Amino acid sequence: MFTQPPYGLRTEKISAAAFTAEPRSANLYAYLYRVRPSYGQGTYEPYKHEYEWANPPEPNSFSPNSYIWPTFTLEKGDWTVQHLLGSSGKPLNKTGTSIWLFHPDKDMPLQTAFSSVDGDALIVPQSGALNIQTESGKFLVRQNEIPVIPRGVRYRVVLVRGKPVQGFISELNPKLKSNIKPKLNSKLNLTKEIA
Repeated sequence: MFTQPPYGLRTEKISAAAFTAEPRSANLYAYLYRVRPSYGQGTYEPYKHEYEWANPPEPNSFSPNSYIWPTFTLEKGDWTVQHLLGSSGKPLNKTGTSIWLFHPDKDMPLQTAFSSVDGDALIVPQSGALNIQTESGKFLVRQNEIPVIPRGVRYRVVLVRGKPVQGFISELNPKLKSNIKPKLNSKLNLTKEIA
């Protein structure tokens, strides 16, 4: 049962492990009780202390302040016109992630579909709405809604009322270790976790 923490504190759950572990049951979490939430921070300033000579010099100045991405000027087209913002790892090795920008201003042509063979696509619309038609069915995605399209699923994107949309795609390339052995002509236990 949900209870409020005493003294008006706010509860925040954070990861207590350096990396996400496999299986998921091995992940660690910590609950922090804060007077103010972490997102309500002020501006940070560098701190100079008397032992500054003991620290190695930094090649650049880094800031923990919050920033907003600038507005990107993107080429317009249909859903297939996406722009790579950044990536890590190697999709061929099924490691890392990629961040893509999208800004379609027209529907994908009829009888065409898009598919990512590298990884799962987490789609984050910033403005507008998308009508995504997958092999499994159709769904409407608006601002503040985040769909995940699994690797290999074919889909077509249609704009809602023809209005342009803009946002990000996080393409995750996980290397899965399957503990399900393939069997011919038998039903798989789909409730079994793949880790």
